Amino acid sequence: MPQKSIPYAIARTRVLEGKLLTQEQMRRLLDAPDAQAVLRTLVEMGYGLGQESSDYRKMIAAELAQAYGYVREVTPNPYATGAFMLKGDCHNCKVFCKAKLLGRTPELSDSGTIPAQLLLDALQSQRYSVLPLHLEKAMRAEDAKIESGTAQMQSLEFALDAACYADMADYAQKSRQQTVVRCIQAQADLLNLTTLLRIRKNGQGAETLVQALVPGGMVEHKVYLDALHATDDALIQQLHMQAYRELVQTGVEAFFKTGSLGVLERLTDDFITALLRACRYERDSITPLVGYLVAKEREAQAIRVIMVAKMNNVPVEMAQERLRELYA
Repeated sequence: MPQKSIPYAIARTRVLEGKLLTQEQMRRLLDAPDAQAVLRTLVEMGYGLGQESSDYRKMIAAELAQAYGYVREVTPNPYATGAFMLKGDCHNCKVFCKAKLLGRTPELSDSGTIPAQLLLDALQSQRYSVLPLHLEKAMRAEDAKIESGTAQMQSLEFALDAACYADMADYAQKSRQQTVVRCIQAQADLLNLTTLLRIRKNGQGAETLVQALVPGGMVEHKVYLDALHATDDALIQQLHMQAYRELVQTGVEAFFKTGSLGVLERLTDDFITALLRACRYERDSITPLVGYLVAKEREAQAIRVIMVAKMNNVPVEMAQERLRELYA
């Protein structure tokens, strides 16, 4: 029977870590001649839990659903693990709202702190109290707008994202795990940076940026607002993001050169992975369980990148540039 204890969770997680795909296995997938060969190799590696091998998305969904279910089952610190899984709840809330606006049936994923069917039942019954504080308030407000016909999709997404990151920050603090706190702060800060760059590129103004910025980071929102109209040469210095200096320098310069946020987003994910990997062998904290969860997400990201590249005849080198560092 599952036990809600750190020793039990760590012991089980050590076993599961041995099944994570390695760099060498990812190289095999990259070197496969086509998408069908990638699928066959994944099946040989035991990936996908026996799901239909002709649809890599089902294989990924099965692996992630099992990982999220496992974490919910064994975690003795739901605030630590929940800080990373709340984005799944937020995604499901967005899906539900969009479906309601369009008169469609929502299809939720099992990636949050609340199992998909339980959350769907609650949202359909307007029992928003199953959600954490800020998401609950945001869903009540946005649902009222949907009912009155005044909802706007962009504003809805901004509101739910802000609520989600506020809850993530609350969960991180309640977890009493310093690495979790640092990871959530970094995610908020670096998401706000990508948001700033995207809004600058699109020529949108401060009003949109104020709506789009999320709470929970170490960098004050005023810093991003002040940098909105800075020159490209002055932007990095004006941001004062010393905790992420090299990451920001490389990512922002790549953005100015290519117009793509891909490098910055990849470096952000690698930064979070590195923080968690440094705690991988701790025995007295739940951080290794969080690391395993993020490892499964990075694994899924890598498979998606490789499959899309193979289906579109993208050169191996270009696909490899988009891959995140693996936890394994």
